Amino acid sequence: MRAKNWLSLPSIDFTFTSRIKPDVSALKRPKGVISSTPTTSPTKKRIRTISDRPIIPTLSFSDPTSEVDDGQADDGLDSLTSVGFDTRDIDGSSDSEKSWAEDQSGESELSGDRGGEDDLSSCVKDQFSEESLEGATKSDAPTKANRKSLTLFWRVETQEEKEERVQRDFEKLRLDHEKRQQREERERQDQEEKIASGWVPGVKRKCAHPSLEGFNGNNEQSAAREVAENSRPCRQFKEDQRKKKKPCGRKRVNESTPALLTNWFQPAIWDQIEVAAHRAGKPWSPRLIVHEAQRLNPKCFAKLSEQVIGRWIDREPKAEGIYRWRASVLEHVRRGNAPGGERTRFGVLDAHPDVKNKIEAELTLLREASVPLTLITIRGIMVAIINKLVPELFTKNHQQDQMALESLELVFLAVLAFYLGR
Repeated sequence: MRAKNWLSLPSIDFTFTSRIKPDVSALKRPKGVISSTPTTSPTKKRIRTISDRPIIPTLSFSDPTSEVDDGQADDGLDSLTSVGFDTRDIDGSSDSEKSWAEDQSGESELSGDRGGEDDLSSCVKDQFSEESLEGATKSDAPTKANRKSLTLFWRVETQEEKEERVQRDFEKLRLDHEKRQQREERERQDQEEKIASGWVPGVKRKCAHPSLEGFNGNNEQSAAREVAENSRPCRQFKEDQRKKKKPCGRKRVNESTPALLTNWFQPAIWDQIEVAAHRAGKPWSPRLIVHEAQRLNPKCFAKLSEQVIGRWIDREPKAEGIYRWRASVLEHVRRGNAPGGERTRFGVLDAHPDVKNKIEAELTLLREASVPLTLITIRGIMVAIINKLVPELFTKNHQQDQMALESLELVFLAVLAFYLGR
């Protein structure tokens, strides 16, 4: 075998102990240069960089120019085969020589950029002689039987093991199916019991009586509603008065519901808040005030939050060391049991205060002059003044006109009650 064929192996690398070291600085290909190696060439899988090549066992040569016997050459090939190199093309066949020639002719075009590789090849050729490679034969190359298989890492499942695994999986599926059937059967029985007790699927159940809704001695929601309802005594008083009156007017559509918001300015509740603020001391801390109030009456102040207390405290004098409630809060406290609310119904003459003042002045003059006033007289005076100052009140559409007439009746009754009471 010739040394030229031995050097044609692109994946073989040697390490020597000689003083002569080849120049490998020019092995790296410049950026942008495309290899001209044909796809059929055995050099297609060549590793182009030294750093990416695997570590090869060192061949113990005393001198690169010395002769090597057949035993040393065989040992070298065996060591290369053990690390996974394919040495089947070492025999110097015509295909290998042809591929090597094609590769050399293709790479000769890039000789200006790859001059370093040619120098390295010539250097390695000079260091080996033909006699040192005579011991390498094709019979030393590994076969497919010698290659490592995946079964070295994973054991092949036997037929008995496969049957056992399939049986185990089937048993697990059967148990899961039985559990699912039992669960569905329990759910079906529970639904039948609920339907028998009066439950209708898809419809939310309502309490048998509105007064019993949420009734529970330990229910916080029920206690909060009770406190909210007790903090508004005038609300219940109005309901009682409405029931005692003779039914008249339009019928009520919706029944009254329990109060949800607590009137904290109710006299009995506000007095406890004042005591809690006194116990908390200065500076007024909303958190401490709420804490003292809940210690004083846990049931009543369970829903009181420190944010609400913080809105009640006047901030401007607090910065100066003066602690007091805001003026709007004190106004609500003065109202006490009648906290009021937003006014949504207005009289027809509220937008014309001059007309109201004119009617009141005329009736006052007649009263002071001892002129007898009857319902017809008072109504005639009111209609005359309105028709003179704001006649458009009588020319609106039917709905607004009806509302205007009702408002006029209310104004008339109010004025009449005022003058009859004097």
